[in-house]
Amino acid sequence: MDESEVTRNEDGSFSVGIEKGEHAYRVEVPGYETFVGSETFTDDKPKVVTVKLRRQFGFITVASYPTGADVSVNGEKVGQTDYASGRVSLGTYQIRVEKENYFPKDTTVDVTVESDANVWLPLLSSLPPAEGRRTLVMLEAGWHPSQLSFGAMVGMVEANGAYLRFRSDFGSASTDLECDDTGGLTSGGTGLPYYKEGATSKSRMSVTAGYLRRLAGPLYMYVGAGYGSRTLAWETIDGELVKNTDHSASGIAGEIGAIGRFGKFALSVGYQTVSFKYHEASLGIGFMF
Repeated sequence: MDESEVTRNEDGSFSVGIEKGEHAYRVEVPGYETFVGSETFTDDKPKVVTVKLRRQFGFITVASYPTGADVSVNGEKVGQTDYASGRVSLGTYQIRVEKENYFPKDTTVDVTVESDANVWLPLLSSLPPAEGRRTLVMLEAGWHPSQLSFGAMVGMVEANGAYLRFRSDFGSASTDLECDDTGGLTSGGTGLPYYKEGATSKSRMSVTAGYLRRLAGPLYMYVGAGYGSRTLAWETIDGELVKNTDHSASGIAGEIGAIGRFGKFALSVGYQTVSFKYHEASLGIGFMF
């Protein structure tokens, strides 16, 4: 102030003794705009002059959901959310927030005399949405060159699950006599009966359960085991049924297959065997919801 000696007081104000008249003064603080003014003093009473300086800096805060995302300011990594800067110059800043398994997000902010920049950025996951638990209900048909069977499959699966399946031709071929491919009796009697040409009876049944897994997106696979049977019986001229053991099987049934989901609809293809002696392909259609 006019080259006069200025004293700083304990309360942060400044005082100076000057002569009456008009005096020019300047107020300077690092980081604030310099203020230049003048005052006229006409008596011996102290005069208080209040000056409000305009700041020339600001602050940037960046928050995100989820937290722990990397923050870059003007291309330079500065920390992670929740982030709070130190003093920054007034101006425009480019903010980028990045986190693994989330799409990055960019924004532009202004730090002004009147306001700081406070940024909140929710991040969108780049991972596919979690697959919820689904219920499978499916009707099926089994195919063998000489026989058809029908059944149903029910299951529940998220990433992993389980299922239950039943299949049958709903036929009956109960007999106490057995023979081989030659027609000769091997159980329940002896000799070679006379058979009606082309007269046969068949029966097919299986009950299985197993593991169901989602491989990727709408593609699933299953593998399971249980009990199965298939009987082929020849009819004699006397009306008796004789089980052909070379074309019949019973015991452990094993299966494997795949399921594709199309919206709420589902298609399946698979393979089942009974004691590795009887083999059957399958096709199914149903709902998965």
